[in-house]
Amino acid sequence: MGLSPQVSDWVDECNAKHSCSNFTEAQSFPTRLLKIVKTGTGKPQVSLVHSAGQKGQYACLSHCWGGHLPIRTMRATLDTFTDGISWNDIPLTYRDAMQLTEKLGLEYIWIDSLCIVQDDPDDWAREAASMADVYANCYITIAAVSSANCAEGFKIPAELSVSGSTSAGQPYRVFAEPRDVDRYHPFPPILTALKIEVAWPLLSRGWVLQERLLSPRVLYITQFEMIWECRGRICCQCDDPARNQRMSEGLKDFTLLKDTSASGWLLTDTERLSSDSTKNWHNLIERYTEMHLSVPADKLPAISGVAKRIAAQRPRTSYIAGLWRDTLAIDLLWVRQSGRSWALQSQSQEMRLARMALQDRAPSWSWACRDNTIVFPFSAIFYTNGETPSAGVVRHLWFEIKQVECDQATADPTGSVLPGARLTLRGPVLDVELVNPTPNARYQTNDGYKVLMRSGPKKGLEAMSAPASQSIFFDNSDAPLEKPFVSGDPENNISCLKMALVDRYSSGVSGNVTVEYAMLLRRVGDGVYRRIGMIAYNQPISKDGEHQVRSAFVDHGEMLEIRVL
Repeated sequence: MGLSPQVSDWVDECNAKHSCSNFTEAQSFPTRLLKIVKTGTGKPQVSLVHSAGQKGQYACLSHCWGGHLPIRTMRATLDTFTDGISWNDIPLTYRDAMQLTEKLGLEYIWIDSLCIVQDDPDDWAREAASMADVYANCYITIAAVSSANCAEGFKIPAELSVSGSTSAGQPYRVFAEPRDVDRYHPFPPILTALKIEVAWPLLSRGWVLQERLLSPRVLYITQFEMIWECRGRICCQCDDPARNQRMSEGLKDFTLLKDTSASGWLLTDTERLSSDSTKNWHNLIERYTEMHLSVPADKLPAISGVAKRIAAQRPRTSYIAGLWRDTLAIDLLWVRQSGRSWALQSQSQEMRLARMALQDRAPSWSWACRDNTIVFPFSAIFYTNGETPSAGVVRHLWFEIKQVECDQATADPTGSVLPGARLTLRGPVLDVELVNPTPNARYQTNDGYKVLMRSGPKKGLEAMSAPASQSIFFDNSDAPLEKPFVSGDPENNISCLKMALVDRYSSGVSGNVTVEYAMLLRRVGDGVYRRIGMIAYNQPISKDGEHQVRSAFVDHGEMLEIRVL
């Protein structure tokens, strides 16, 4: 495999001019690495080495597993791989990565399926917990963007370029590429999910977000060209100035990890709910939940490394199943993006019901319990055309958080959690009824549902005071109540908790809007509930710009202390 001279130039420029990482010093090695030794035959000797406690430079491979893996480190093969791994047994994508690592002057590479014992839960949990350091300490991450599995290889095209000097002595370079490459370029991330899945399968993978954000620099290998990304620059092999400028928008993603702790603790509790650090976390989770995970149980582990980085910036708070204790009041206001997650669209209804059902991997009040794209109140992705972060402020809270109980499943403080987590809240609770105008349909999306109150001035069923502006976002669009819906069924046991009034900026025609949020709950015991969705009411702002703390609910409900599982 040839190495484009541009790659060496990118590395040299980053080492000399950027502060992406301290590459002049050796970094701590992960627990295991693959050692590559040249043989002169074109087939290097490869072995798995125990490298914990050592220092040096190494590469990481970011890749799609693609279902079946022909080779993995298991308990039974650990000792064998330490002695050596036959070159003929190594999949093509891994071979390409190893040869590229050699050409970069490195001797070691980290590949997850070979450096983690895949059938040892303890080893997997321990290594997943250290993922932040694995990628942050690497010399470079090689991303096989266009390879859907480990057998396809890097798909590096022949470089079609001509270079030389003009008659006036000016250097020139002409680069040729397929006509449609611009339609399938990965930066900025504005492609449809289908195009990403087809042209850049790696970028649809949930684990890759933290691999990208934590790595000091990434070399993307695509079927069209190579792309370089570090903290100081994003550019492509063709070096087209217009395309490089467009791709530079991707650098905004790294602000999601910007350390805002210095000013964050000068804010009041209410101000912190609308702070940049809070909005950055929400924007990151929105990007993450658009991606696909082959193993649903990886929902929290696959973002654990980024959570650790942010936790280090927020030492006075705690991380709870994908949410933060000091901003829990706004973190709870997540809603499912309208329409099904792209990763679920091609599945049968039975598969979707199983996949979208409430997962034991997280409590019902955490976004991590669902396989859907999630949106927060101050979304920069969905409300402000990608501005990061978007404008907005929490105007009023009607509820308070009394207690949170959530235990980690492993020693990783930002990893998986045990079933049984509960959240104790105090606020106005109203008994309501969901009315389905098409009761013969077994399952419904949010379209068409209405909420009626069981209580109120006349103690009868009354519509909310602003039904036209009411939006119901069920957490499970295929089965809103986790069971067939029967309109008027007393066993529905539906209530809602009034939560917050939020001012939000929208880049659309509507401009500023005020939105009231209420959590939709299904009672499962005496004072015990599970979240099944959110209700949002858009409220107009007066012409003089004054904000009034008012509720769209006819009845303010009964102040209760409830537990949400």
